[in-house]
Amino acid sequence: VQTRGQPCGATKVLANRIALRHEYHALLQLLRTPSRRMPMPVGAAPSRAAASAPTKTREEVLEAVKSGAFPLKDNERDSLRNRSTPLCGTPLRSLYTLLILPLALTRIVLFIVVFTSTGCTAALAACLPARSCGRRCLLAIAMRGIRAGLFCLGYHYIQQTGKPSPEAKIICSNHVSFVETFYLTSILTPCGMAEIETASIPMVASVLRALEFVLVDKSSSESRAKAGQDMTSKLSEKDAPQFLVFAEGQTSDGRQVLAFKDGAFRLGHTVQPVAVRYHRSSYDPTNDPSNMVWHFIRATFDLHHGMEVEFLDVTSKEADETPSDFAGRVRGSIAECLQVLLSNHSHDDQRLQRRCRKLYKRPPDDLAWAMPETRTCKLLLGLDLDGCTDAARAYVSRVEASQLEVKDVDAYRKALDVSEADAAALWASREGPLAYREFL
Repeated sequence: VQTRGQPCGATKVLANRIALRHEYHALLQLLRTPSRRMPMPVGAAPSRAAASAPTKTREEVLEAVKSGAFPLKDNERDSLRNRSTPLCGTPLRSLYTLLILPLALTRIVLFIVVFTSTGCTAALAACLPARSCGRRCLLAIAMRGIRAGLFCLGYHYIQQTGKPSPEAKIICSNHVSFVETFYLTSILTPCGMAEIETASIPMVASVLRALEFVLVDKSSSESRAKAGQDMTSKLSEKDAPQFLVFAEGQTSDGRQVLAFKDGAFRLGHTVQPVAVRYHRSSYDPTNDPSNMVWHFIRATFDLHHGMEVEFLDVTSKEADETPSDFAGRVRGSIAECLQVLLSNHSHDDQRLQRRCRKLYKRPPDDLAWAMPETRTCKLLLGLDLDGCTDAARAYVSRVEASQLEVKDVDAYRKALDVSEADAAALWASREGPLAYREFL
């Protein structure tokens, strides 16, 4: 870290690595501890959670709580939430919005023109043979159109450190917003993988088709398997373009690097990590899936948005390294460059949060509690997404009834519907109102 000229972040990175190493060995110890399995009640059928997640004993679960591997305190920050300041949130912001309104309207019109022309150009390119000279020329024009679109949205200058390496078959970046997707696509002209929902946007679909992107439906195991096969096939082609992946599988606010999926790292190809950093103002670039149209429009109401992109050294899989370890090493290099922490949140946390929002009669804006790190829940508690949803249903019913306060162990036992021994064991590790993690 000191050789990179950033000594101020050395302590934070070192502490992060030490904590992760201790957590990793603690989890291994829990998995290796022999213990007696909990008997299933007579007449009870195994739940879907038990069928798809490893079964955990009572002793293993309690040990995870007591050791601190699974704390009972809920997550306090929603790392997936967009936090842009409302256009009329304060008197000063209202005045600024009024002054910049003519420029914002001009930007919106220009973006629509550029967006449409880029999509039409890409549609023409898609009609030509793959990787032909004509398609490459039209794609070069379309890529410049994408960069012009970002300029219209306020990304006038993007600071870039390092260069894309032709030796890397895979480009792997952290994922915050649509902005880095547009920017990296405009300078790399890559192939890649995208959610099938994006193909429903006419102009975007033309670009994805021209670039030979692989479309995947994350909710379908068959679609994910086919996408993996298509990715392997494309990367094995001799003249294949570089493959752009966002291994986190979803966007976050950029203040941490989420858990990586190791699909792209199983192929053994060289990888170039890319670290993307945003300088936030009143506009938060974090994707807002609930209203992406307004997310684009909101970007035009700030004069300029700062952004940095750093291409790191190309790396390859070592001989004795598993795909998961390789993915973790790439993830660690991105987090170290950005000087941020690693998080075990994954795409299932986003899916769980969406399910929890539907459980409320009037859902709150902040659902940070509904992000318990589903990978950790599966590893330590034996709960899959359906099991986490069942626990959330019980928790939300207590929230809406304003029954989160418990005064003694007996009330605590009744709230969680557990045995006296389990209630006593958990009571010693908790404090304050009932938390969602206690229902898990």
